[in-house]
This record gives sequence, C-alpha cells and structure tokens, in this order.
Amino acid sequence: MPAPRHPHRRVAARGAALLAVPLSLACVSGCVSGGPNAAASPTAPSSTASTASTGSSAASSAPARVVVPDLGGVNAAMARDQLSRRGLKKITFASAEPGVRFVVQSADWHVTKQSAAPGRTAPADGRITLDVRKGVGAGGSPPSGSATMPDVLGKDGSAALAVLKKAGCWKAVLGSVDPAHQMVINPSDWRVTKQLVPPGRRFDPNSVVVLAVRKPG
Repeated sequence: MPAPRHPHRRVAARGAALLAVPLSLACVSGCVSGGPNAAASPTAPSSTASTASTGSSAASSAPARVVVPDLGGVNAAMARDQLSRRGLKKITFASAEPGVRFVVQSADWHVTKQSAAPGRTAPADGRITLDVRKGVGAGGSPPSGSATMPDVLGKDGSAALAVLKKAGCWKAVLGSVDPAHQMVINPSDWRVTKQLVPPGRRFDPNSVVVLAVRKPG
C-alpha cells in the first residue's frame, strides 16, 4: 500500500525554510556592518581628531608678532631698515613737516612719532606708520656686525660712498642737512659733515648707513 500523504507537513517545512532566509540575511548584514553599536563607535574619535586638527591649523596660521624698537629721532631710512630687518615690511612715512605733503627721500627725514609704541609687539604682517620731519636725525640703535665703520668726514659724497663700498657697505645713502638744497643730485658736489654711525664702530654691512652732507661754500 502506498504511504499516506501529509500535505500539512510540507507546508510547515516550506514555512520554516522561508523564515530561515530573512534570519540568515539579518545575520550576514549584522556581521558585515559590525552591528549598530560597532558602526557608531568610530565616529566619536574622528570628530575629536578633526577638532584638534582644526585648532592646530588655526594656531599655526596666526601671524608672528615682533617687538617694535624705539625710533624717536632716528633717521627715517635707518628706521625703515631696522623695522624691515625685524620682519616688519609694511612701513609708511607720513609727513609732519608744515607745508610738505610728500616724503621723497627718507634719508633727509627723521622720525617724530610711531604708530606702534616702543617695546610693544605688532603683527609681522601689520602696517607701521612713522611720522617724520625734515632733518637727518640720529643713527638709532647701532647694529652689531662684522665690519668697522671708516672715517669719511670731510670727503665728497662720491668718494665717501666708494670708501664705504670697500668696507662692504652697499646700502649707504646721503642725507642733506643744507637748508638751501634739499635734494642730493650730484654726490661729488657735497661734503660729508656727519656720520650717523660714528667712525670706528662695528656695524652690519647689510644695514643702511646714512651720511649727512652739505654743499660746500
């Protein structure tokens, strides 16, 4: 006799197989993704690292600050040189001379006021304004260097510049102290009456040296 058929058993078996498929998929999905808890855990350190990186970048991009020297009474050309050598490049001269609007030759002027107070710090990329008036002024703080300033007092302008070049100074400028002649046109027609860096003093050959000159006679 043939065995009796049980259709309800087949239906039950098929139902169990269909239920097993979603469970298997759920297991595979959970195993691959690492589960909801595992997926959420790496995000917190990443956020912290990003914040630290942003803070470090902001700190490194902040402009450097430079101590501003006292430039009161200093020759304008030498004052600009001192600021430039400290890393301050944006320097503006403002005329405080009555009746004179423009500063043409900085070696003929001296500083009367500075926008940043001496001893204070200023951003290296900031602007420094120097109020200046006519007159060669003083030499300012003497630069330390490897050359000795020669004596060029009484020499004509051209000869004095040649002597300084032999000493290694290529940034020498002539500043007029002659009330009748404000511009030095032909250096050989002028005589050195004052050296803002005295003879015999050690100086940096790469710094600006100003010689006060006057028309003879």
